[in-house]
Amino acid sequence: AYACICLSLLLVVLLGIWGVFRDVRALRESALDKEISTIRSHAIRTVSRIEHSFEQEAAALELASIRDDAWIRRFWERVVPREDRRSYAAIVARDGTVVMHSDPEIESATVSGNDPITTQRPNNAMLPVIDNPLANGHAAYDVRLPIEVGSELLGHYHAGIDMVWFERQSRDRRWQIIRRWSTVIAGITLVVMMAV
Repeated sequence: AYACICLSLLLVVLLGIWGVFRDVRALRESALDKEISTIRSHAIRTVSRIEHSFEQEAAALELASIRDDAWIRRFWERVVPREDRRSYAAIVARDGTVVMHSDPEIESATVSGNDPITTQRPNNAMLPVIDNPLANGHAAYDVRLPIEVGSELLGHYHAGIDMVWFERQSRDRRWQIIRRWSTVIAGITLVVMMAV
């Protein structure tokens, strides 16, 4: 009888550990998807604004001319520094030149063909960026959208999600899940021990 009870308790503990692992993993993935969706939504609006300004000017399609766009400068000065989640925002020309960046000192830097941002995931959304001029020495997830006018690709708009901030948020959520499952396992164990 005691062996059966101990085996039952062991199964409850193993089930709890599996539940913690599954919940933590699912929560992390859904949280990352949510952050990407939020940043991507902002990026889509910004790219639309950039493309619209080129369509209205009907001039030569030089991405460097976007530096004079006061709306984008105000957006980056107002939004990017105030959001903990946001590491950077940048416009990179087709040749790899950083045309605009939320940190003006990084402008005119070059992103080489071997840098991680040139390899994209199938959803054209997110890549880890660590040693890259865009991240300025910080680890980030890069959300990238093409800037196109007509059928011509001018470059890409990049927005970075701060990986340190995201991991800190994930760690806090992970401890909440562990505490919840620990309470459940402890409660079941207590009930079984009292029954014994």
